[in-house]
Amino acid sequence: MAPPRNATKNGWGPRLYPWPPPPADAEMWVPSVTTVLGVVDKPAIANWKVDRAAKGAIEMHKSGALAALVDQDEKMALSAIKTAWRSELDEAGQAGTMVHEYLEAQIKGTEKPDLTPTAELIVQNLRGLMAEYEVEPIHSECTVYGLSPGLEWAGTLDLIVEMFVPGRGRRRLVADVKTSRGVYEDMAAQIGGAYVHADKLVTGDDGTVIDMPEVDGAVVFHVRPESAYVVPVAADANALEWFMAARRLWAVKNNKEWRAVYAPLPAAQVRS
Repeated sequence: MAPPRNATKNGWGPRLYPWPPPPADAEMWVPSVTTVLGVVDKPAIANWKVDRAAKGAIEMHKSGALAALVDQDEKMALSAIKTAWRSELDEAGQAGTMVHEYLEAQIKGTEKPDLTPTAELIVQNLRGLMAEYEVEPIHSECTVYGLSPGLEWAGTLDLIVEMFVPGRGRRRLVADVKTSRGVYEDMAAQIGGAYVHADKLVTGDDGTVIDMPEVDGAVVFHVRPESAYVVPVAADANALEWFMAARRLWAVKNNKEWRAVYAPLPAAQVRS
């Protein structure tokens, strides 16, 4: 997906945001929400990668490509199996980026991007979902900041909307568009834990900062080529604590002055 607005990333390092945001001079750099949540184990992703590697090996075997690759270079064959998931992930990521770019262009009235057939199906379902629930965007693609001293963070939320919620009438919610296979628990930490409880929101490209608006909760717009659902996620104190626990762990793991493992002890016969 396209890099979040205002964020920067050097090589394989963490994604960081400046505070205060541009055009002001940065006083500090804070980790992104997704960087922070990278310390949390995600077994669903690991299991999916294993599944794709196994399926990729079977497909390569049926086509005869696996045997030929093994004969040529066993290490290359092993690498091809282990990374079979990348092509599917890249395709899904491309579609997700297109959907987000299309949504932002539609909200702002700017030129819409060209879409792949998969992205076109997802966009059609998203438009139908937004019409069904009478979704009215209030803010889109905004950087938000949490400014607890020593545990600062930032992220880019997709939407703050007013929409119809069956049985509850119109509500103001943080909404995140997801094109993944499922809606996972860590998304509650991201959307309902971090974004809902942010301290500040940047309203536009000029760096205008306001207090985070009060909202009634958080939802995922889960859109796929074949379906579209609005999925509520937790946005209570537990969701916030889940995220902040990850933030504290990230701080420990990235403390350059702390070591978890030390040099081996000298041999026992060495006496001082």
